[in-house]
Amino acid sequence: MKKETVYKLIIVLLVLINGVTLFFTLNRKKHHDMRTELVNILQLEGEPKNKVLDLQKSHFKIKDQLILKNRVKYDSLFGLLKNESIDTIISNRLLDELSQNHANIEKMTYQHFMDVAKQCNNEQKERLIETVFRAFDKNMPPPKHD
Repeated sequence: MKKETVYKLIIVLLVLINGVTLFFTLNRKKHHDMRTELVNILQLEGEPKNKVLDLQKSHFKIKDQLILKNRVKYDSLFGLLKNESIDTIISNRLLDELSQNHANIEKMTYQHFMDVAKQCNNEQKERLIETVFRAFDKNMPPPKHD
């Protein structure tokens, strides 16, 4: 009888965990939802709004391609660990390519925000800067010093 109670409790806990996971998965904002969120934060209307939406669409398309390339390169790089001896020429080349892709993403992102800023008035530019810094704070918290 005790075994059945334990199994029932485990099943209830697993169902609850699955429910919570499903809830958070469905309610999580997607990477690309930021498109409309930025336009709303900046309160853009008309042609500037359409221009920013177009800019973001092309920005994310290119950025996603670079991120996918990085994923393939990471898989190749860490796949080298399976070998008994690691070819440093190949690993260094992959590391250089990863670094270059990261640099391209950062340059492209900076240029994107410069282009978005051109569609903004002064008040909207201030909101844009605040939004960018808030996003950086979320994604890259300041280092902790001991």
